[in-house]
Parts: sequence; structure tokens; C-alpha cells
Amino acid sequence: MKKYIHLLSGDILLLSLSQEGQNHSHSTKAIKVLLFILGRMALLVTLFLVLVNIFNSVTANAPKSEGLTAVETWVVMCILHVFCVLSEYAIILKIIQLDKQETKRINQVRNNSFLCAFQNI
Repeated sequence: MKKYIHLLSGDILLLSLSQEGQNHSHSTKAIKVLLFILGRMALLVTLFLVLVNIFNSVTANAPKSEGLTAVETWVVMCILHVFCVLSEYAIILKIIQLDKQETKRINQVRNNSFLCAFQNI
């Protein structure tokens, strides 16, 4: 599962590699990951809104034409690219969340089976 996540996003790979070599407490790592996620999401949403504003400005100031002009097509493609990156990042975060839940569930099952083994003795 983790290799799949690393292939989807190079940023997650760099983040995990930089954290493996450091000896920080768990809470420090969690704070760094949270700041990383919030920073990236804020940047992507801001970029998306700026591109939408640019598109509105271009369409308002451009001469009237039939269909999209080259500039409008370029801005639309930029908006689509940012939207796809934002969607990809949301999917990666959901995969990470599901992986953590699965790991937590497996650990609970192991702990319960370990306790049951001692109770049967």
C-alpha cells in the first residue's frame, strides 16, 4: 500500500524519507505532516481561485469571438490541471487514512487474540 502512495506523489515520498532518518517524537512528526498537508492544500486552493479569476478577466476583456480563444483554452487547461492535482492529493490523503484505519484494526485484533490466548491457559 505504501509503495502505491509513493508512486502517486513524489512529495509524500520525500516527506517519508526525510522523516525516517530523524529521531523525533511521534507528536512532532504528526505536526510536521499536518503543516505540510495544510500548506499544500492552501496553496492549491489559492492557485485554483487565482486561475478562475484570471479566466474571468480574460473573457471579460477579450474581443467577442465564436468559441474559446487560444488564451482562454490555455487558462482552462491550467485550471483543469490544478483541479486534477487537488483531486489526486485528496485521493492520496484518503488512501493514507484508510491504511491507518486498517493498521489500527489489525493491531486491535492482534491485541485481542493475544489476550484471549492468555485467558485460555
